Amino acid sequence: MTHKEKIEHWIPPIWHSDFGDPEAAFQLLKSISLKIVELGFAYDFELDCYEEGYMRVEVKDEQSIRFDIHVMDSENLKIGLFFQDGEEYYIHHIDEIGKYLKSV
Repeated sequence: MTHKEKIEHWIPPIWHSDFGDPEAAFQLLKSISLKIVELGFAYDFELDCYEEGYMRVEVKDEQSIRFDIHVMDSENLKIGLFFQDGEEYYIHHIDEIGKYLKSV
């Protein structure tokens, strides 16, 4: 399942309770995507529920995927940023995203 709609219109996935509650991770992915837009970056965002129990946001420019955002731990707010050049960063607050995007 992939959503290309505007971020505000994304719909959280539904999966079996054995995989946990997708709502918390979904809300974090949505919030961090909106934060990137708020910071003025002109990216496209694609919510990708690539397997039951897993989702990510692919952040793209006009040429390619720049990086993926994954929620590693929604209870302790650990968000992984995986850049196409192999760099990866982990943040614990949504406002930290800006310092990793300034150099992109």
